Amino acid sequence: MTPTDNNFQNILKYKIIDDSSDGHFQDVERNKKVFSDAVHYSVDLLRKNDCINDTSDTIYQESVGLGQKFYEVLLKTRQKYMLKKLNQTWNIEQGNNLTSELVKNEPSDYRNRNTQAYAVDYSEYQASMRRQIYPNSVQLPNSVFGNGNFDTADRFTIDSDDDDDDRFNKQFGYTSKSLKYEFVPYEEKLRIINMARDNPDWTMKTLRERSGCKHVMNRDQLQRWEEQLEIGGTREDRRKAINSWVYAKCIDYKNRNKKINNQLLKKWALEAASVCLPPKNNPNNEFRASSWWMLNFKNLHGITGPSSDLQINVQPDPRYINGIGPSGEPSFHMPVHNPSQDYLNIDVETLEKNEIQLMSNSSGHTSGFFDPSISGLIKRHEKGVTFEEKLRVVNLSRANPTWSVKMLREQSGCKQLTQIELLRRWEKQVTSGGSSADKIKKINQWVFQRCIEYQKKNYTVTNKTITSWAFDAKRELMMQNTTFTPSAGWLERFKNKYNIVGNPFDLKIKD
Repeated sequence: MTPTDNNFQNILKYKIIDDSSDGHFQDVERNKKVFSDAVHYSVDLLRKNDCINDTSDTIYQESVGLGQKFYEVLLKTRQKYMLKKLNQTWNIEQGNNLTSELVKNEPSDYRNRNTQAYAVDYSEYQASMRRQIYPNSVQLPNSVFGNGNFDTADRFTIDSDDDDDDRFNKQFGYTSKSLKYEFVPYEEKLRIINMARDNPDWTMKTLRERSGCKHVMNRDQLQRWEEQLEIGGTREDRRKAINSWVYAKCIDYKNRNKKINNQLLKKWALEAASVCLPPKNNPNNEFRASSWWMLNFKNLHGITGPSSDLQINVQPDPRYINGIGPSGEPSFHMPVHNPSQDYLNIDVETLEKNEIQLMSNSSGHTSGFFDPSISGLIKRHEKGVTFEEKLRVVNLSRANPTWSVKMLREQSGCKQLTQIELLRRWEKQVTSGGSSADKIKKINQWVFQRCIEYQKKNYTVTNKTITSWAFDAKRELMMQNTTFTPSAGWLERFKNKYNIVGNPFDLKIKD
């Protein structure tokens, strides 16, 4: 459809609003009823042929996306139908006369443009008219379809606006750039989650403003981030930690004048993956130190030379900084570090023993240095350690304050205790009643016991019932300060974990 056709279509709609004739008003109301009946009839046909089910208490994000597409198709169909009916009652001459009047009264800002820019800017003029006609029409924001790891930087794209005056695009939030996504790093998510925990009364708007993080959207997103942090971050976060591990080994070998080859890189990567991406916990996300990974790793860190004698250069290839190769293809999200700085402080011998100790060296750096990429590895060591186990280790440490971490690990039998920072972390968790994962586990167990009780008494359990119990569990277990909310995602995970099946209005625990 050409811009002229679009203009004419909106002109006819504009006439619908302005016209006060009873006859035309009745025609419009009749046409709306015909269209409404058609929509309801199509839904009845779908239900009759077993193509759809009744609505449920929860809705998947995928359903929201499909629903938005259905809405747009139906809206276009309705507009075409209404236009067709109007063409039967209005002649083109009246429409053309009305066009002249509208053009006379339109803002001069729309008229004083070249032809191409005029078409682009006039589309907003049309949109403003559509908002008058359909004031209750809602366009769902792009953020509805996000997964929590990425944030939409540019919501709309206009490629045809090539004039030098970009005031219109700036005014309405449009951009001539293509749609892009921004990666939210592990450390940023951790910072936001800690702020949310320390300030449970803050609204999302306050948290976004105080943190300066534009990616904070809603509490469901915070819940997803919290769950990601408990397992060591997203896949990209964990692969970033693998790169940090391997690069630290490279620097250590360089400082000791040892040769580095491709086989060593692969070996170190697999060692790091056993901690960051254990196959038992990530069956569908097994890391392979492939040739493609090795090529990216070398480019990211400026590693050159033959495969049997690799050289660690001070400055990596600038084309690969921030994980983007010269072809524009994305690589791993791994920031480039200067070998002459932070990584010289890492004692890699302890990495081999999973001790992950950070020490000072002869350059005069303080021993308090702690790289966030390596701290992620430490947090992963506590995965699988129950709250009771942490409590036992903490109590043993308090009873024996002179014990080293190694002695405490041997006496307690807790192999996951590899670092003093990990012990300090457990002490804080014990004081606050456990980590977020510990608290969610307690809530899940409390809710599941209610499900068992109801099933024994042949009471009906629904999605709403389980969600309500989750709120009750927070209150009964005195966890009101936790950021946990029984979202739709949590509900699905809970049902899968405890093998709860059936329709949303009659759930059963499957044997």
